[in-house]
Amino acid sequence: MDDRAKILYRWTMVAVGAAELLSWLAFRLGLMVPITSLVIAFVWWLAWRWPKWLSLVSLVELVIGGKGYLFWLDLSGSVSLHIPIRMIVFSVLLVATAVSWYREKRWPWPTRAFMPAAVLLLWVIIMTGWGLAVGHGLSTTYQDANAWGYLLILPCWWFWWRKQPGWQSLILTVLLAGVTTVAIKTWVVQVLFNHLSAPTLETFYRWIRQTGIGEITHLSGPLYRVFFQSHLYLLLGLLLTVSGWLFGRAPRWWLWPMIASGVGLYLSLSRSLWLGVAGGGVVLLYQFLQARRSLSAWRVIWLLPLAIAIWLLSSWAVNFPYVLSPVGAPRPSSAVIARLYSPGSQQAASARANQFRPLIQAIRQQPLTGHGFGTTVRYYSTDPRVKGWRTTFAFELGYLDLWLKFGIIGLGLLSWWVWSIRQNLRRTKWYPWLWGGVIAILVTHLTTPYLNHPLGLGWLALVTVYASDQ
Repeated sequence: MDDRAKILYRWTMVAVGAAELLSWLAFRLGLMVPITSLVIAFVWWLAWRWPKWLSLVSLVELVIGGKGYLFWLDLSGSVSLHIPIRMIVFSVLLVATAVSWYREKRWPWPTRAFMPAAVLLLWVIIMTGWGLAVGHGLSTTYQDANAWGYLLILPCWWFWWRKQPGWQSLILTVLLAGVTTVAIKTWVVQVLFNHLSAPTLETFYRWIRQTGIGEITHLSGPLYRVFFQSHLYLLLGLLLTVSGWLFGRAPRWWLWPMIASGVGLYLSLSRSLWLGVAGGGVVLLYQFLQARRSLSAWRVIWLLPLAIAIWLLSSWAVNFPYVLSPVGAPRPSSAVIARLYSPGSQQAASARANQFRPLIQAIRQQPLTGHGFGTTVRYYSTDPRVKGWRTTFAFELGYLDLWLKFGIIGLGLLSWWVWSIRQNLRRTKWYPWLWGGVIAILVTHLTTPYLNHPLGLGWLALVTVYASDQ
């Protein structure tokens, strides 16, 4: 099984690399719509012939795709409408699952594991309707609430994955292949922007921005920050591989995604993700202390050279083609210092702080049920990208955002789902592998909203599938 997993890991990375290259060519040549149309035809063909593989495609796309626009359809009319490939893959998989479910004519899903997520989705629908009823506007309400529809991926994944023998290892292999490619892409982009002139990379930069993969910002001197939304999965991949390595069940080739995750996470320079690492690391340490008698000492010792490898690869990206920093050249630590103390970074932090009081004031008016999706609040933003007074429905303070939209009731239902995941997962062998990632997302959501985005909801859905493995 280990050899098959390694083969799947490599070929998944090759497929992802080919998809990235195809997206770049489509953008560079101005052929995004016709090439996306061909991709959609391929997606429908998979749904017809091998829907279980389409379910794996949906997972890989989630891991690598950021906001989901690696490919998109541009339907121009009175209003320009971009339809992302994530929405298309999700919709086609939903149709394929519904058709197969109807043919089987039976209820296949575990009610106990799925009930909290289903009730939470019902409450989201109610608060979406409430947002429309009080006049928040169709477009604003839809943009605010639509990500929660991704919860419907949960029954789709459960339906198709459990038809595969040894599906647990299969899913983790595909997940880690996606994580590794995101890390490699981060490293390559870091090298390009640190060592080539900005005009040379203008088209490449626009591709990254318009595909919704992430953003690149100048820090100081030759240093740039490369941040992808999908870096969340580097955090999850790092905790997953370290857990598997420490507890002696993971195969040796997991060292590669472990190192890649560490490098990409370091280069992301994301304080929110580092905070998530700390939260997940505390859980991992607690589990380590509980199971210390059954752990192999050499696996713990090997974490030190792995950390050194992560540092050297990060240094190589910053100082390419040199691995170690020449005299007077930037070091990896220089990028961290520039990130922490740059004016833009401090202004972005102030923008988050400025959201606190206006959000609390709005929440006090309707704390139990919330104001409904599409609710906007006005605050003064010091973020250099959107400086000045701003009225918006999107906020970085994740839990206050949720409290504003669906109230204490919604937060309680979300807590019920997370608690249900924990209780069910503890009955499986996957608890030490996956629970740290759940905690990491909960911590990260404090300052960067992921629980109201397919990236975070997708991870909770994935862990719910593993929690139902009883």
